Amino acid sequence: WNLYNRALAQYGLVPDLILKSTMIRICALTGDAEKALSLYNELLKGEEKITNCIVYNNLILALASRKEYAQKGIETFKFMRRLDVVPDSFTYTAVFQATARAGDVISARGA
Repeated sequence: WNLYNRALAQYGLVPDLILKSTMIRICALTGDAEKALSLYNELLKGEEKITNCIVYNNLILALASRKEYAQKGIETFKFMRRLDVVPDSFTYTAVFQATARAGDVISARGA
């Protein structure tokens, strides 16, 4: 995060969809679901629409990394589908991780 924050401050880097999606993926690797949600909410406030599954894949995976956020990962998948964002195999892998972490076998069957 130090490098990310320094790049924003020193170099005037403007975080776009790709950079924020990458940072959400890092949150998935470090189990920082709160930060992932914060970055996602920043994306929603921006002008770019999230039309592909990559951001959602990373967010679901970040939420699945923590039991108390796993259900939110399942809800994110359902929200993504309502937006007509097409899932890929990575999406389903992330959702299955979320359902396993949440102990929600019924949602896994419905994915």
